[in-house]
Amino acid sequence: MSNQIEVPATDKVADPKAAEALSTALGLSLQQLAGANDAQQIAIMALTAIVALSPGTATIDLEKLGAVLAILTKGQPNGDAYRKRIAQYVSLMVNIARKLPESIEEAKKKAGEASAGAAESPQKPN
Repeated sequence: MSNQIEVPATDKVADPKAAEALSTALGLSLQQLAGANDAQQIAIMALTAIVALSPGTATIDLEKLGAVLAILTKGQPNGDAYRKRIAQYVSLMVNIARKLPESIEEAKKKAGEASAGAAESPQKPN
């Protein structure tokens, strides 16, 4: 016996209006899912930025983080997977916070070089 389902051949043509309605509904559903995913990504990035800028984020002890995550995920069916993903995300925020002073200095230096370069270059007459 085969695991394939046999579809009987038919001479009937599907209702084009029904097919169009189904296609439209499916398209709208996919657009909503994409929009929701995009909104979630934006919210996650915004939250990451806020937490990375918060005082004390750079000094979070990653060992203590592991202990807190163990408590939070205790008894969860996917506890190990959650713990790993959360730890990666929080570690990312901590590392961003730790690199922030260096990044700010680098951006200031580049801005200073750009403004000095603009002041030195002669302007063309119109």
